[in-house]
Amino acid sequence: MLLALTATQSHAQFTPAQPAVSAIAAPEKPATGELILYDGSLARSRFVAQAGSWGGGAASEVTEIKFKGPGSLKVDIRGPYEGGRVDFQKGPGLPKSDEGAYLVLYTMLTDQQQTTATGIPGADIPTKAMPLGGMAPPGAMESTEPGGTPGGAFQPGEKKEELEHLRLAIFFDQGMGLVERYPIIVYDETPEGWSTVAIPFAAFTHAPVIDGKLRRIAICGDARQTIHIGRISIVRDTTPMQGEIRRPSTRDERHDTEIKLGQDVDLKLFPEVGMAAIETTWDFDDKDGIGVDAEGLEVVYRYKKRGTYTVTATVADIANQKQTISVQYTVTVK
Repeated sequence: MLLALTATQSHAQFTPAQPAVSAIAAPEKPATGELILYDGSLARSRFVAQAGSWGGGAASEVTEIKFKGPGSLKVDIRGPYEGGRVDFQKGPGLPKSDEGAYLVLYTMLTDQQQTTATGIPGADIPTKAMPLGGMAPPGAMESTEPGGTPGGAFQPGEKKEELEHLRLAIFFDQGMGLVERYPIIVYDETPEGWSTVAIPFAAFTHAPVIDGKLRRIAICGDARQTIHIGRISIVRDTTPMQGEIRRPSTRDERHDTEIKLGQDVDLKLFPEVGMAAIETTWDFDDKDGIGVDAEGLEVVYRYKKRGTYTVTATVADIANQKQTISVQYTVTVK
């Protein structure tokens, strides 16, 4: 059964990485449904899983915070090259193709790392990009921690920021895939605070040859923060996106409304997008063409003239895996 998750926040500036050769096919799994790689217990994983550090970060299993299973993975992220990893001794194999496949992390963001990056006095961060978990390129100062930038992931004195993007790598018997910056979109949370990050396999760039079984997932990010991962799974989702516009203040489900001149109209998009992470833009008058007057799932607007207006919300999948849709709503200003 596919998970039907509704986004409560959109991200308008993310441009997904394009595959270097072709999209990575997801490891073998049922044609529909969910293949669970980790569900709160490393010892019980059918794929014989282990957790460990990546660079200067850390990952370990704890029992005080849990999703559906007996525990969760606590991953201390220190930056883009430092976090945690999960290894699979008997990972699932790689089929030839798999449309609509997502790597899904069930996550809970907890406290941010309180330690200020110290760095190494007089040392500069390398300007050349380093592979996730790799050493510095030739000519750059080597890190004292494998996979890290000199002195850690941040420059001396840099203030910590809230974690907004994950940086992930997936390793197979032959070859690996990498997604540099995938946004953490806030989905409907459980009462305990769990939400999901669903990354399409097509968003991973990769080497010309990918083959064999899935052996490792490395998880880093763009800020110092601790996250808990209660489940890691592969989900297939090819359902089209849909949605409707309502007025939150009136709580009705009509597709039109009537207001007085000078009165604000509040509108909210209620999307059903499956695993897709979305961006939403609004146009408040289609007479001059469909443009961008506002962004986000909730908007407030005031018309300057009387008349009947067609409001259009355009919903786009930021990873370009699902077709963009338009949802319309009619506003009459008296």
